Amino acid sequence: MSLIRALMIDVEGVLVCGRPSDGRPWASTIEDDLGLSVAALQQEFFSPYWNEIVLGRAAPVDHLKPVLAKIAPHLPYDDFIAYWFENDARLNIKLLEELRQQRKAGKRVYLATDQEHVRAAHLVEALGLAAIVTASIIRQP
Repeated sequence: MSLIRALMIDVEGVLVCGRPSDGRPWASTIEDDLGLSVAALQQEFFSPYWNEIVLGRAAPVDHLKPVLAKIAPHLPYDDFIAYWFENDARLNIKLLEELRQQRKAGKRVYLATDQEHVRAAHLVEALGLAAIVTASIIRQP
């Protein structure tokens, strides 16, 4: 009998690694694709608000909608979120298969992430990770 009864896997950069098409960062071509400046997005949204969002003290929509209205008024919030989630969803298939095998062998599999709750739910539900994990843990920085 193995002494290891559970595994905890980091999501971002380990289980989910960039764009499905090529593994590059999700925003690699966002300026061409959506007409949105990565620098402006970082400065206006991620730098001032991300920590509070990840800690659950703010919802992304509360800050992202006004930021998009300011830096990319042509871009609806829902279109941005869909782009982000679809382009940050490349699964590490080899690791995923190993986790399936570990789960079949009776081990618990937990996912740890510092992503905010909407993105974390998307990863677990839309990408099918719920089928191989015991639970997801939102890690607070």
